[in-house]
Amino acid sequence: MGVQDNNMIDGKAFTDSPVEFVVSELTLLRFSLIFTIAYPVLLTIAFLLWFPASYLRQGLTFLWHLVLWLIPIVVVHEGLHAIVWALSGAKWRNIRFGFHRQYFTFYTHCKVPISKFTYFAGGIAPFVFLSILPAVYAFYIPSYYWLAFAIFNGWACAADLLMCYYVLLLPPKVHLLDHPEKLGFFIYSTQQKA
Repeated sequence: MGVQDNNMIDGKAFTDSPVEFVVSELTLLRFSLIFTIAYPVLLTIAFLLWFPASYLRQGLTFLWHLVLWLIPIVVVHEGLHAIVWALSGAKWRNIRFGFHRQYFTFYTHCKVPISKFTYFAGGIAPFVFLSILPAVYAFYIPSYYWLAFAIFNGWACAADLLMCYYVLLLPPKVHLLDHPEKLGFFIYSTQQKA
């Protein structure tokens, strides 16, 4: 199979036809429901094993502050995807931001295929920086306010986590192109050198 001009993207040669992978709405709903229940329950139980229940009132304060946090959280969340992708080799001109009306969600989209590692790193970045690190901080100081912050951001990362799971199942030498309309991607295999 020869390399065609239309299979050259940013100097990389890909096989003729990518494989489309799309997560069904039902799969996303199931994962989101399980994660939405399990994540806060597990973190809260762990927190209560170390600290008194009086700290839980701080979580109510966070709910009031959520109105103020919402826009900065969305900007930072989507920005983390873009920054990690850009630092890992994608060019800024190939990254765009948008809002999907049907699913009422913001998104970051990379318009060119990127390596499996780059796709995964950009996908997991908001969870690490906006959920895991604040959860660790919440246990360190202790503060249920920051744990509520971590829980909320964990929920906001549910689709990202599901996609990262599927990315881990792929062979190491693939490149992924964000699906422009659905939760999913196109899988490209790089051409073997003769």
